[in-house]
Amino acid sequence: METRPIPKDKDRLPDDYDVPVFHAASTENEAIKWDYWVRHFEDQKLQQRDKKWRLQWPEPDGELVNGVWYPRAGCLGGCTAHNAMICVCPHNADWDNLARLTNDPSWGADNMRKIFQRLETCHHRVILYRLLAMIGINPTRHGRNGWLSTEITIPKEALTDMQLSKALWLSAAAEFEAFGSRLKRILWFLLGQGDPNDWRLVKENAEGVH
Repeated sequence: METRPIPKDKDRLPDDYDVPVFHAASTENEAIKWDYWVRHFEDQKLQQRDKKWRLQWPEPDGELVNGVWYPRAGCLGGCTAHNAMICVCPHNADWDNLARLTNDPSWGADNMRKIFQRLETCHHRVILYRLLAMIGINPTRHGRNGWLSTEITIPKEALTDMQLSKALWLSAAAEFEAFGSRLKRILWFLLGQGDPNDWRLVKENAEGVH
């Protein structure tokens, strides 16, 4: 029988590794966090206009760093320990730009969506879309027979939690005030029913609350 030393508290992997809603705490977990600081622009004046830029941000060891914080996870599974089990498809513009940069059309948005459809089993759109997909009509371009199950993030029961509901409403209001094209974003929300992976929204590079 193998014996192992009992880890110190700071070396344990508590519930924030296993529970999706604790993903924000996981970025602060000393046992798994792996901080990176990056620049988005070579020009220093332009870089400092980035609201996420921090000058002389203190690390636990006392070192001062400059940059935009990119939290990563140094643990088994890597950044899946941080991701809250959220699946969001990149905008078509991102895939198409990658295809142009690499001169490889297989990276194009349409082809990558076919791959996404093969790996997904969608459980969260209305039954009408599922029935239409069975006869080859699939405007949302969700997958139906893959290994990756996607579902509604927050069940209705969670909305009875007043603190959670308040946080959701405040976040939605802040996002709505921060960006333009409000009417378009309302239309996107109604069309996609809060689904960021609806092909019609991804194709338009849609932004907003989901």
